[in-house]
Amino acid sequence: MYNQIRSAMIDVVSLSENTQLLRIYSCCLLLIFGCWWFRSLFVQLDPREPPALNPKIPIVGHVWGLMRHAHGYINSLYRQSGLSIYTLPLLHRKVYVINSPTLVQAAFANRRLSFMPFVVDFVKRMDELSPAAREIYGEIHPQVMQSISTHMTGKQLKRMNSVQLKEFLPYLPENGVVLEIENLWFWLRDILTVGTTSMLFGATDNPWKKHPSLVNAYWNYEAGDPSRRFNLTAVGNRRTNIHHATMHDALVEYFATCYDSSIAAQDSDVAEMIRDAVALQRRSGFDVGDVAASQLAIIHGSIVSTVPTAFWTIAYAFSQPELLAKLRENALAAVTFKDIDDTGMRQAIVLNDQIDVLCPLLVATLHETQRLVSIGLLHRRVLEDTQVSEGIGEAKRTYLLKRGTAIFLASGPSHRSDQIWGEAPDEFRLDRLQDNAVIQAYENGQEKAKSAARSRNKAYFPFGGGKELCPGRNFAASEALSTLLVMVLGFDMSAPDGTPLKLPAFSPPKMTASVARPHKDADLRVNIKRRHSKQVGYLR
Repeated sequence: MYNQIRSAMIDVVSLSENTQLLRIYSCCLLLIFGCWWFRSLFVQLDPREPPALNPKIPIVGHVWGLMRHAHGYINSLYRQSGLSIYTLPLLHRKVYVINSPTLVQAAFANRRLSFMPFVVDFVKRMDELSPAAREIYGEIHPQVMQSISTHMTGKQLKRMNSVQLKEFLPYLPENGVVLEIENLWFWLRDILTVGTTSMLFGATDNPWKKHPSLVNAYWNYEAGDPSRRFNLTAVGNRRTNIHHATMHDALVEYFATCYDSSIAAQDSDVAEMIRDAVALQRRSGFDVGDVAASQLAIIHGSIVSTVPTAFWTIAYAFSQPELLAKLRENALAAVTFKDIDDTGMRQAIVLNDQIDVLCPLLVATLHETQRLVSIGLLHRRVLEDTQVSEGIGEAKRTYLLKRGTAIFLASGPSHRSDQIWGEAPDEFRLDRLQDNAVIQAYENGQEKAKSAARSRNKAYFPFGGGKELCPGRNFAASEALSTLLVMVLGFDMSAPDGTPLKLPAFSPPKMTASVARPHKDADLRVNIKRRHSKQVGYLR
């Protein structure tokens, strides 16, 4: 009996010891796994890669910052760190952020860095595309972009711009009438949306003109996440998807009627870029729904930055009386006059294809506006391991960029650097990007001025750069310049109390908007009336 009890006690002690060892082993394994898991949350870098800029709040700090402040967070990181390039850890991933204008230009020139992977990713998220169209979209995309770029110059661009002006002028007041606008941004935004889409699809059958509700549908869609990059955002923005579907249905109806290939006189103003792009897509096997989906992406690209840029150009002009007076004098160079029989009045005809040549102050105003309001990030992805360098001699530094990594090219540090743009870089100054000042500096052999001009050219890239320079840059500039000319030359615009327009603050940035929007609480009430001027009659 004693031996049995003793044996049982030994077994219990042995089991207890084994259990304790098992617990120790389990804790060790959990500790090892926990260390491995915790370490996996931190990005491991090659020493040759750009240095890591770790978040103040471990692991989630940068993700939270981007969610809250979008591009503004990248700008604040630059102000804090001063780094020309760094690696941004985002959970278990990383992004290279480039702030230096020299490195940005090096990225533009490097063919191993491309935007195309983002196009491919976006196409995968286009649920409305058929599998066949999704398969071939990436193959024909470069041809579509080339067609857009080719058709946005010369006579074709002039014709498109004439359509936009004809759409714009009827919204402006007749002589002796004061037009009271409750919100300049909404008013101009809606008019230019109709004008821009009429430039593309023709004024007669443009769905946005025939169905004005599509204007609000577009801007409600834009207010969400047009990139469809974040699933959680998509779930939270079901209305955005509804607005997208509404616009898609309208375009299906348009392309089912084949207005894009019509030879009827009323459809003669359908843009050649639309005709060519859609013809290519139809030949490639796209059905009507596929064509509508792809053209909706082009519409978004044509409106999302062009319209707010035009708004800000006008806002800067009318908020500065001295600038406005100079612009009115300069704008006369791009206008011819014709007497209206037996009326004693004159008709002003805008030479919309010559504004960029004849009106250097208007062009400088647009450029300075773009410098200030282009706040977004340009995106690239590393196709193969490559390097970028800055500096010369002993100061030269080279960084390894690893395949598959995304890159943010930040415009804020370049566009608002006091070392490049001089005093008060956040303020509007007309002479910063005036072409004649740069030319004069070169003619006079002023080395310091030459160096400043070169630095500013490198640091100014509102349309991107390299082989993926925005194909619609001429389209956007032409629309902004012609709209600015019409407004400054033909109309007075002021706050309701008669004072100059007060420049609104920027709204908080969002990741999918590369151009600032006015703050929702800004007072944008204005009165518009025709100018009483001996030089200017009715604009045409």
